[in-house]
Amino acid sequence: MRASGVLQERLLKAVSEGKIKEGDAIVIEAIDRITREDAATAFDRILGIVSAGVKIYTIEDATVYDKASIQSSACYVLVAKIHASYEYSNRLSQRVQAAYKLKREKAKAGQSIKSPNRPIWIDSNGALIEEVATAVRLAIRLYKQGQGQLELLKRVRAEFPDLKQVPATTRSIKRLLTNEALIGHWRGIRVFEPLIETEEYLELKQIVEQRAIHGKSEEKYLLSGLIVCKSCGANYNFRRQKPRATKKAPYGSEQYKSKGDIVYANCSAFLKSDRCSNSFTVPYEVAELVFERTSDQVLYSLAADKQHGELLAQKTLLESQIENRRQLFKALGNPDDLEELKHFAAELEVVNKRMSEQKDKLSVVREISKSPTPSFDDESPEELAYTQAVQDAFLELTKNTVNFRNALKEYGYQIRAGRSDDGGGTGVLQIHGNTYTIERRSQKLGCYLIKAVEENDVGSYDVSELQARRKPAK
Repeated sequence: MRASGVLQERLLKAVSEGKIKEGDAIVIEAIDRITREDAATAFDRILGIVSAGVKIYTIEDATVYDKASIQSSACYVLVAKIHASYEYSNRLSQRVQAAYKLKREKAKAGQSIKSPNRPIWIDSNGALIEEVATAVRLAIRLYKQGQGQLELLKRVRAEFPDLKQVPATTRSIKRLLTNEALIGHWRGIRVFEPLIETEEYLELKQIVEQRAIHGKSEEKYLLSGLIVCKSCGANYNFRRQKPRATKKAPYGSEQYKSKGDIVYANCSAFLKSDRCSNSFTVPYEVAELVFERTSDQVLYSLAADKQHGELLAQKTLLESQIENRRQLFKALGNPDDLEELKHFAAELEVVNKRMSEQKDKLSVVREISKSPTPSFDDESPEELAYTQAVQDAFLELTKNTVNFRNALKEYGYQIRAGRSDDGGGTGVLQIHGNTYTIERRSQKLGCYLIKAVEENDVGSYDVSELQARRKPAK
């Protein structure tokens, strides 16, 4: 049993609540495992335990503390041990504080420091170990591309089979991805050679947080989780099957291979149980057509949000650093921690000001993004720079399938699929007030014929006939 404030409180609470009751015994290595507080406070805590009829056994000196022994001369021995534990703990704390202060001063001066938590890609001089750094960069790139942690681990091990410093578990991968040493920081101070830029680090933290919200990100299809049942609200699950062979495209032929697999989706509640009667099957190419016609407006809003999100990530990082310094100052009373707290607070004030200035621009971009073809006119150079950043964010967002999909989910983008309400039994997909009805599949044209009823800029509806084709296999 280790001595810690939380453990002490839990132990005393268990005794006071009767969970550890009269006649029970607490077995510990030494008396300092109960507490290392000053003699008076520690003695009161131990007295409270034994007064409740609970015995304390210490293995180190084979001693039993109970009501009887506390009343005897053993009481003086106990007080002496408590005092010795307190003095040792106090001296140890002072040495740790001194070592920490020295390390922090060296870090501020730009000197290399020796840290027990030095990352695997940094050598003893604070420089990158290039081969390990290359492996870590690969892990970061694969994670950002949507690779699951287990598959990512296998890939890195396969490409660097002789590298001993490769992370061993998926938990170590997550710790690696959120380690501030990636940008060369130790406790908020730049001391190591950075592996990636701060902007990429903040983006990486956002991706890690998104995955924590949305769960598994290693879905095969872009539209996974974006289509729900019109009847029960359950997700549509995608499946695939091989196409049928024909005389013109027999098995094994290039024509057959070029067809690609048939991908379709059904309500998961309908597939797995009788909780839903919606048997409507959505061909992937139809869902893809609907997505392509309805996602652009959302994407421009998301891109604008991304600019805001980068500042929000900086704010979150600074708030974390401020809280860290506040706790250190509270625990150790070191004035250096207070100075760093003030420094981070000043940086946070700047970020908050930028977020406030950006707020009005963000609302303008969101309003403009409602147009099918967003355009920005008569802007100041600052606004032009901002809207260009939004365009860049739009392009960046669409590069990464997993981030893209998770961002859409968080934004509330959702296609509803089911049977039409007119009782005709035809399949429909609905989103943002638009309705897409599957009329039939044309074998002659090799596509699904879709009737689209879409809201236009003036609030009325346009009706058009569309064709949804399966894309050829790559």
